Amino acid sequence: MALQQSWGVGQLDGHSMRKQPENIDWRSFFERFRGESDRACAVLGRALMEDLLRRLLESRLLDGTDAQPLFEGSGPLATFAARIRICRALGWLSEDDARDLHRVRDIGNDFAHHLDHTMSFEDQNIRDRVASFRCPAIMTRFGAITTPPVSPPEIADIESRPRRRFEVAIGILQHIITQAISASTRPQDPIGLISQLESTGLAGKS
Repeated sequence: MALQQSWGVGQLDGHSMRKQPENIDWRSFFERFRGESDRACAVLGRALMEDLLRRLLESRLLDGTDAQPLFEGSGPLATFAARIRICRALGWLSEDDARDLHRVRDIGNDFAHHLDHTMSFEDQNIRDRVASFRCPAIMTRFGAITTPPVSPPEIADIESRPRRRFEVAIGILQHIITQAISASTRPQDPIGLISQLESTGLAGKS
């Protein structure tokens, strides 16, 4: 049975994308993403993942919740790392996906804070981190059973070029998170015990 290739990286390679939060034009985003410098690619990829996790968390809050104190300043979900950890703890991300997101975070931080203007995905420490990504295996190991299949040259490109492997990882993670957002349902506001008892009309009766 064919595995439909519908993750966000499909927008990089001309494949389809299913539900999208807020009608974001992912094709346009990833076309521009591929044209960025290595530094901008790493920083933008990190920012995208951080923003999508915020959207995922916000999509599962009670209606009317003031989310700003949670996600800004010293809020408990203000950092990328905290968002990854809570989404993993709640079972919204697999262990592999959470680890890949931490790798995106580390790589983005390295590019954002390093003063070397020649820094690139070819630097050995960056190559090593990119090589440890798990999610590109969807294309490199199982691409033959996708629809359409991933060609051998595409697989070789992903495996040989760390920049391309990073782009693919961002695309696949984008798909995973946007699908989780699309499937989100808001929780019911719980009714306190006292309110439940008061609603029975039995208060003050013996």
